[in-house]
Amino acid sequence: MRKQILFYLTTALLLGNTLFSQTDSTKVFGPEILTRPPLGIKVRPFLEYQGQISAESTNLSTGLLLRLRTATTYDDAIKNDILGSLDNGLRIGTLLNNEIRFAYKGHKRRYLRPYAKQSIAFFLRSQTALAASEDLVNLLLSGNKSTAGIPQDLSDFAYEDWLYSGLQLQFSFLIDTIPVSIGAGIIVGHRHQSISTRNTTLFTAENGTEISFDGTLDYNAVSRPFAYGIAGVGLGFDLMTEERWGKHQVKLAAQDLGFLTFSDGAGLEVDSSFSFTGITIANIFAVEEGFIESSLDSTQNVLGEPSTINYTRLLPFMLQLEYEYHISMSSLKSLYLQGRYRYLPSYLPRVELGARWELRENMHLNTGFNMGGFNNWGISSEYFWQIKTLWQLGLGISHINTLAIQGLSGGSSAFFSLRYYL
Repeated sequence: MRKQILFYLTTALLLGNTLFSQTDSTKVFGPEILTRPPLGIKVRPFLEYQGQISAESTNLSTGLLLRLRTATTYDDAIKNDILGSLDNGLRIGTLLNNEIRFAYKGHKRRYLRPYAKQSIAFFLRSQTALAASEDLVNLLLSGNKSTAGIPQDLSDFAYEDWLYSGLQLQFSFLIDTIPVSIGAGIIVGHRHQSISTRNTTLFTAENGTEISFDGTLDYNAVSRPFAYGIAGVGLGFDLMTEERWGKHQVKLAAQDLGFLTFSDGAGLEVDSSFSFTGITIANIFAVEEGFIESSLDSTQNVLGEPSTINYTRLLPFMLQLEYEYHISMSSLKSLYLQGRYRYLPSYLPRVELGARWELRENMHLNTGFNMGGFNNWGISSEYFWQIKTLWQLGLGISHINTLAIQGLSGGSSAFFSLRYYL
């Protein structure tokens, strides 16, 4: 009976299990680092692959996140580690990006060299974010029996999960001396789920005879039987530009500005209070036929049944603004201050302060210190290597500190890129 009443709340646990223990390679996600090589783009066309993956949290350690990633079930040790790591709630984010880009035209004009003149790209992205109170995490992991008699605060729970792909056409041009790169593409949604609560409490009587719910619940979900089936269609736009005067340079980037319209999804909005005390049956043989069935149905429908709906959502876009100061001090070439925001629940604006180095003419290194995002703080590093004439390799790690000391909370992220000039 309790499972029936708490169906929509326990759905979050199933989603959380999917987040941590999914074996499908699409159920992870991308790092909080730049991926555009600093070595410039040659005039000739190129073919490039970029892969990004990360799992970050302000609460859980990197070692625990790795355990959750491979776990198929939650034993008591994992549950205790999670509950012992909570401090004013739980925040987790995971990202994945796989992208193949074919730049079939390069630039001869110096100001446009940072961007390909024309290119076409196919990408697959998965983005997931979770924010939950300590009471809710305890409820989902241990059930409401352990908290009977104590009101539980389930407010400000937010979960959102995306899986979408896109086919994008990119082109760039000059406005005076300012280079502008615009990407426009068709976005196909494969999966979307979102759950949120506001001002929500749950109380279970000590003897289990009453469950009281008070608050607001919003639920939307859509998927298809096949992992990459078409659940929605939309449009997405990218924008990049930069301007430099003397030693000063400003860069602006936006990714996945757009929307997805989903069809045949499930939606539910609840804003109510209720108290369920069960039913009393004195003599089971005297109960009229259908009475028990109708009572159970009424209990299940207290929160309501999801309705089939079509709905539109903004894509989980990313905005980035950067200021760079160019200097010439041995191998140190510039200092930068970067701000970034992702349109995902529990994501905090992220700030990074760093330096760019030229190890050799064909080798560049970026190092930085960042705060925000899905993590508390971290040390990042990116390495780019122009291999002879035709190959370019990029590697990056965000939050090296949590990888080196896996007992620290935070998680980490990484990216890999490989470009071949045709």
